[in-house]
Amino acid sequence: GKAVGSVLRINGLKAFNEYVVRRSSRLPVALKICSDQNEDSKKELTEFQAVAGSFDGRLSCVALDLFAFHENYQIVSQLMMQENILKLELPLFMFFKDGALYRTDTVPVAILQGFHTRENLEQFITKKFFN
Repeated sequence: GKAVGSVLRINGLKAFNEYVVRRSSRLPVALKICSDQNEDSKKELTEFQAVAGSFDGRLSCVALDLFAFHENYQIVSQLMMQENILKLELPLFMFFKDGALYRTDTVPVAILQGFHTRENLEQFITKKFFN
């Protein structure tokens, strides 16, 4: 893993289980599903990095490149099927807590698609986890 306040890039199921599923039992995890071939994903890099810095230590920020590793695509397909997401717009943000995609009785599963500014993301995450 990298230093606190940075975005950890992961590949494969083992890393996903360790850095997203297991870690989310300790603190919320923001997972960004992206692709280096996608313009909005590239644009999002600095925004997500800034978000990681602003929640320094209270939120784990993880990035998964859809096409960088064979298993990455399978993980994302699985999540999409599970949540009935039919269209994938990169970057896709998913939020995990207590070992699963975050939802409550009143809040549906937390998912954002497409480019989001740092402000957008910070407000969304604050509302979800830190209110």
